[in-house]
Amino acid sequence: MKLIKYGALLIMGSGLIFQAQARDFMNMTPKIVRESEIQSGATNVEAAQNNEQVIKILLGADDTAGQFSMFSDVFTQKDSLVPLHSHRWHDEAFYVVNGRFEVVLGSEDKKEIVNAGTAIFVPRGTLHGFKSLDENSKFLIMYTPGGWEHYYRESIKLKPEQREGENFMKRFKESYDSYDPQN
Repeated sequence: MKLIKYGALLIMGSGLIFQAQARDFMNMTPKIVRESEIQSGATNVEAAQNNEQVIKILLGADDTAGQFSMFSDVFTQKDSLVPLHSHRWHDEAFYVVNGRFEVVLGSEDKKEIVNAGTAIFVPRGTLHGFKSLDENSKFLIMYTPGGWEHYYRESIKLKPEQREGENFMKRFKESYDSYDPQN
């Protein structure tokens, strides 16, 4: 079998690192993740949770040879907010499974209400943010290239005093390719 080389962004707490890896795309192992298994805990899907969101890592970069990562994201409370931000190295695709969201795309004055059955594509460099309009609103999210799961894994480890430090959080987010509007 011929090995196909690709470049993947590995996202580390110290910043973005480009690493070329060899993967045998022809011998990748298929993976099935069922919602019923996630809810019962019968799968090894990782979850990151705070007071307003439950994020489940469905497929990580290791599962997809770095091509993409996929998550489910449940906003448990109405008016939960993902502030405006952009990514320089990642494209995102969202699919609204249930509930409604107010979505900002491109600039603060471009707001749309989206509901279940809506797909959204956010190319890298596009300012975007979300607010849940219902309890338990849910997205499926795909990031390309893969690796975004590292942000979720590390963010749940942050201490409250770290989350409150504006400079710390700015550096932390930027090290994972998430930039505030003024950057």
